[in-house]
Amino acid sequence: MDLKLVAIGNRLLGDDGIAIKVIQCICERLRKLNITVVIGDTDYDKCFKNIDNNDYVFLVDSIFSGIKPGTVMVTPLNTHNISHYIMYSTHGLNLIEYFKTSNTNLKGTYIGIEIGTIDFSSELSEDLKASFDQICSEVYEFVFTSLNEMNNKKS
Repeated sequence: MDLKLVAIGNRLLGDDGIAIKVIQCICERLRKLNITVVIGDTDYDKCFKNIDNNDYVFLVDSIFSGIKPGTVMVTPLNTHNISHYIMYSTHGLNLIEYFKTSNTNLKGTYIGIEIGTIDFSSELSEDLKASFDQICSEVYEFVFTSLNEMNNKKS
């Protein structure tokens, strides 16, 4: 099983690019854990073309559900409950369509980062700027802990 982390978002729409900015910040540490990092922007074909059925995927995305900006939500990822947890994704409908039309039995975790605003800007909102280091830490710690749990199950 290979481990992959896919970050999606639009860097030109302010907070919508939070997943990409977070993963760029922690990318080297993730690679040291033998995780293949894919910065997909909004190109789902690029994101998923190299994912095999045996891979475990961490999918990092922006969400907008009305809770505090900077909150990190984590939930299991599989094709059976995709519509339930991607309903707040800013890319939700496109992702749902991708999974419905692909033959991939995706295993992994969806990591959603709550955003404050979407606007035409390459800058994050003040809320996300203020909590950026904490978001990076939370995402990295979740991935690191998940890998340790997977390794312990193998033993």
